[in-house]
Amino acid sequence: MKYKCEKCGNDHLFYNEVSLLAKQLICNEESAMNGEIVDKTDEVSNTYEIVYCYQCSEVVDSGELY
Repeated sequence: MKYKCEKCGNDHLFYNEVSLLAKQLICNEESAMNGEIVDKTDEVSNTYEIVYCYQCSEVVDSGELY
């Protein structure tokens, strides 16, 4: 499928959001490690269907079937 942004006219670069597997540390004591993201992988665990314009972030395809 070819996309074109109605807002800015971009017809080249678009993106959709993905989630990756990772762990976030929770520390019961005051620590700089609290909230740190560790064990990140490049493995995509989920791909979202909404497609955005890379230039202006406008939604160009909501992923809904009509």
